Amino acid sequence: MDVDGVFTVLNQVVASDMVCYLRYTQNAIVAQGMDQEQVAAMFRDHAAEELGHFQRGSDHVNQLGGSPDMDQATLQQRAHTALVSFA
Repeated sequence: MDVDGVFTVLNQVVASDMVCYLRYTQNAIVAQGMDQEQVAAMFRDHAAEELGHFQRGSDHVNQLGGSPDMDQATLQQRAHTALVSFA
């Protein structure tokens, strides 16, 4: 078994889940309009799910004897999704 390969894939999953968490949280914060509260609540629910995925992925890396890659400088490079800014 290629343990380093497993850690690479798991850390990509961890990065993707964190980016999704950040994106959903950002969307909840900037939601506007007549249905703002309902839309923001939906994004907060999705963010909570992604945070759970992030935590479980990090736990799997730890259980296998590795360290989850929390380097913010390379987060988006490792993720399989993008964090889009609305600024």
